[in-house]
Amino acid sequence: MTMKNKLALMVEKIIMLFFRRHVDYSLPMHFKGRVVNKKTGEPISGVSVFFLDTSFDHRRSKQSEKYAISLGESDADGNYERSINYLWGAEVFFLKIPRVGKNFKLKFVKEGFFAQTFQYESSEFLEKVNIMQASLINEIALDPKDVK
Repeated sequence: MTMKNKLALMVEKIIMLFFRRHVDYSLPMHFKGRVVNKKTGEPISGVSVFFLDTSFDHRRSKQSEKYAISLGESDADGNYERSINYLWGAEVFFLKIPRVGKNFKLKFVKEGFFAQTFQYESSEFLEKVNIMQASLINEIALDPKDVK
């Protein structure tokens, strides 16, 4: 390595040390929807609903299913509703805020039914008083497993 390359590397490290920082963000979200049996149209109670980060947080490790956030279960009428304050972070250089996709998945799980996972982009939903309103217009229809 030449002296010029060593100097450039040292300057880069100094800049990264003093001008790069981690910034935490918070995004209030409100989830609301209904889950039904795909074959009968009847509501399904006890469906577990999970939020999965797919691009908010820059750390790939946080985007795995083991970090899924439970949004609770559907009630007797198949309805679910939950508000969360999702915390995520990013590395910023100087004051440049990174572009973030703000994509997420919702996963619906119930024994006796095939699990369903849906990809969403936060821009698809309205914001009301700075809270993302993830109200799903269409019902989520789970396909029952055939019992033999």
